[in-house]
Amino acid sequence: MPVSINDKGLQNTINTPKESKGSVSILIEGDHNIVNISNLRNINKLDITITGNHGVFDIDPRRIGDLRVLIKNGGKVRIGKDTSIEGAYILADNGREVTVGRDCMLSYNVQIRTTDAHGIYSVETGERLNPAGNVSINDHVWVGQSALISKGTKIGRNSIVGASSFLQNNEYPPSCIVAGTPGKLIRTGVVWDRRQAEKVYFNDDSMDPQFQHWWSAAQEDYRQSDTPPPEKTERASLTTK
Repeated sequence: MPVSINDKGLQNTINTPKESKGSVSILIEGDHNIVNISNLRNINKLDITITGNHGVFDIDPRRIGDLRVLIKNGGKVRIGKDTSIEGAYILADNGREVTVGRDCMLSYNVQIRTTDAHGIYSVETGERLNPAGNVSINDHVWVGQSALISKGTKIGRNSIVGASSFLQNNEYPPSCIVAGTPGKLIRTGVVWDRRQAEKVYFNDDSMDPQFQHWWSAAQEDYRQSDTPPPEKTERASLTTK
């Protein structure tokens, strides 16, 4: 079906294929905004709304089930290549940016926000107590169902965010598991894969090249951390059998 584009501003740039198997809607109410959608091959529903000026939306997805994006007042959303999203709402406001790296996996009912959307102020000083902040999700991060990732959050590559977790104003290392409300570091030295197996094996000729890449990255991150790298056992592997 045709991509629905409603451009109510001036000098906006929209780069997208004209046809999609699913529903794609773009509404812009402002000027000098940029929308880049590299492919629509596996999109069920994508709804983008930009209000204000100088906003940016950029994506090259692997799959989108249902994604709603609201960009306000110069906010920016950049989603890397081969990321899959089952169901998510992303809000970028106050000139802040949401960055999701490549080959990430977002489950259902995920929220990512640079702002609480309303201000909280000190009665004594008038200072805003909940300012907006960027959200950075690095490459190959798995975000579990109903997780809320809020302002000031940085998540290192190869990591896993537990279901129903709430993350805000904190930084998490690569190759970790974080879960809870508020989010707490549960474990480091992990890597994940879209496939499942009872056991994995180290150094096999049939190893999946993509998993090998992320495994090598996790090993590198582990060596650079304060914790010594795990020994190479048959459980520390790159291949499923």
